Amino acid sequence: MIKPISGVQSVLPLIDHIAETRPYLPPLVIGVLSADPDEARAFVAGYRDRLFDIGNRALVPSAHAGKVTAGIAKTTTSPDVGFLDEIAKQLRSSVPAGAGRRWRTKQFRLCLDVIQAAGIIDTTTAEGTRQQLLAWLYSRWEKRNRLLSWVRTMSTEDLPIQFLGTVLVALLSGPSRWWFGRRLNSRKLRWFGEHLTNATGLHGDFLDQAVYLLPDSGLEDVTALRRRVLFDALLHDIALFTRRRRFLPHRRRRRWTPVLLLDATDSPDAKPAADLVDMYVELTRTASTMPLLVVAALSDNATPTTATAPVLDIDKAAPALRALVNKTEADPPRRLALRLPPDPPVDPIAETYLRTHRRVTPRIPGRLSAWAPLALTVLLITAGGGFGTYRHLVSGCAGTRVDALGQRVGIIEKDCSFDQPPSAPGVPNLSDLEQAVFANNAAVDLLRDENNQKRYHREIVFFAPLTRPNTAERTAPPNSIWQLRGAVEAQREHNDDAAGDVNRVPIKLVLANSGDRFADGDWVAAKIAERPRSDNGGLAAVIGISQSRPIVSKAIRDHLKDIPVIGSSMYGSRMAENDNMFLSAPLNAAFADRMTAWLAERGYGSRAAVVYDPGDDYFSRELRDLLRARGVGSPETDIEIEEGDSADIADRDIAAMCANADNRIPVLTNRADQVLKFLDRAKNIDSCVRRPTPLPILSGPGLIVEAATDTLAERYPWARLTMTSLAPSAVESEESTGRDAFRIAAAAIKEAQISAKGVWKPALAQSMLHKTEVFETLGLPRLNDASQPNRIWLVDLTP
Repeated sequence: MIKPISGVQSVLPLIDHIAETRPYLPPLVIGVLSADPDEARAFVAGYRDRLFDIGNRALVPSAHAGKVTAGIAKTTTSPDVGFLDEIAKQLRSSVPAGAGRRWRTKQFRLCLDVIQAAGIIDTTTAEGTRQQLLAWLYSRWEKRNRLLSWVRTMSTEDLPIQFLGTVLVALLSGPSRWWFGRRLNSRKLRWFGEHLTNATGLHGDFLDQAVYLLPDSGLEDVTALRRRVLFDALLHDIALFTRRRRFLPHRRRRRWTPVLLLDATDSPDAKPAADLVDMYVELTRTASTMPLLVVAALSDNATPTTATAPVLDIDKAAPALRALVNKTEADPPRRLALRLPPDPPVDPIAETYLRTHRRVTPRIPGRLSAWAPLALTVLLITAGGGFGTYRHLVSGCAGTRVDALGQRVGIIEKDCSFDQPPSAPGVPNLSDLEQAVFANNAAVDLLRDENNQKRYHREIVFFAPLTRPNTAERTAPPNSIWQLRGAVEAQREHNDDAAGDVNRVPIKLVLANSGDRFADGDWVAAKIAERPRSDNGGLAAVIGISQSRPIVSKAIRDHLKDIPVIGSSMYGSRMAENDNMFLSAPLNAAFADRMTAWLAERGYGSRAAVVYDPGDDYFSRELRDLLRARGVGSPETDIEIEEGDSADIADRDIAAMCANADNRIPVLTNRADQVLKFLDRAKNIDSCVRRPTPLPILSGPGLIVEAATDTLAERYPWARLTMTSLAPSAVESEESTGRDAFRIAAAAIKEAQISAKGVWKPALAQSMLHKTEVFETLGLPRLNDASQPNRIWLVDLTP
């Protein structure tokens, strides 16, 4: 027991504080010195009593490795191994209730299995030793694994379900062996290899290193190495056991620091404990937090390790120990020795303290408190998941999915969003447009006829790539954003007029995102085709599209062949090959005529170097072929830039083009991403940027979308960019095509409704789109027209 001497009442509360708190201090060894070793041992034994309650139930995990333990270890064939094994057993058996009583020192048991393999496996050949060691380690692990051990028992002959057990063993053996091999070389066991590499100078996996712990490995002083590895394994297990996890109930109740009590006096039986103190100090010299608190009984002739520690009389040690506990020292000592006075008198204050404070009092949360965070988290996740599923199934997100690039694609009507973050300055915010559409649609529901019934209305789907993934090669915003803004404004104006005109059909707008480059267009088109058409509010037309691609043409042909589709800002003539596809913008032929005329007006004639995508038959290559037919460009001067994240272009081709720009102007017929790729490569080439005058460049409609951001002149001041457009500015150009597509669809719906005489037929709206006179009287553009170059502007982007 601890004697009531002066200073005990000040020192013990500080040591108790360390034991009854989560590990937060650097590794610390507290030594107890006395001229009489029995006095020091009595102090340590008395402190052990403070770690158990009156029923001998542990309050803090601890191990008391004194003479008795050393004596037990001495009777085994491997005293060092038995000594550490006894410490591990005491720590495991003293885990307080409710903190995980089934703690398994996995890394310690694994290293112990390696050492116990001596004499069991044949070490004559290196490869044979590896395989036998692996088999031995797996068999030991399998016995400790409850599931595998039970299955193995089932396969024995003395059970009636032997066949089932044999089948389960066959099924589980392969995966479990593979997982066990992976576990041996996991990051958690990296420290094991470091110990063996420092001893052998060799690198390798776990089995390569483990064979050197066997007696016949030829390694010098293998006994000391085994003791070092075993103790470090135990320290790693303890550190993992006490690591804080906020939501695990057992870990929330581990609000203490395990304590190791040692007899490290000069007694022969205490030699293993004394060595352990030195080893603990050495192994934890770089650790920031103690895995366990070591309290050791020492002799006056202290060991070399403890000799460097401050030695303080116990009645004067409180300030130094308090500084350690409160972490007020910048570089606190990791060893502290308390000297007990010889034949001390009884201190009444200390006696009163020991009588009233007999045990440590860790503040352990109750079971309900420990389970509350996990239960609350599970409840919130379950409720959130259930509510999210409910909203997904009954709200506007039911017709969507998230694709491989993280884009939400599909159809939304309300209470859902495509979640596209704001893009470059000047680009409309998609979420704002979504809210505007929802508001316009809600206004339609408020309209009433003369009988105070909901007004008859139809539905138009705006179908286009509305989002872009966050990748380096896809930097241009989708041009459909501006087209959608034009369509939304046209919808608002149309419904405002329809509110006071019974002959106009109010229209709801539904948004459908195909994903970038129409990657999910086929799936979304199938979703659109499933929408009702004949009833009030049924689908009447699809607008948008915004890109001329074969995948778009196929999706329309396969799923939307009986629905009129009006494309905005689409120029490829092959898109009009579908009977139900109508393009509101001029076709590529009109752009080729206008660009050829512009080149001739400025004296270039046919002298041009055309940049195009040879694989883009529906847009870029078609425009290049039309220019070639008009004498613009040649095979010798044209440059190819393919679409795709991995596509590239040779700098030498761009350099040659820029060097000859006074005689051959660059003409860009690509899509926006490829145009930007060309400009970004050219800005690093001297022949392009170091010119007496800006480099003249003519671009087709692919540059419109980037010009709408109004940043081209700032980013490429060395170039004089001129682009084709359908309006005096890029923004007006894109918005006008979206506005025109909606107005054309609305006009066709109105005429079809009049012709239907109350019975809607989906084909009526499509047939109305062939009556060009209807749209000309409304000031709307001709559809699928290749003969109107006068509609095309040439816009100089130079500020």
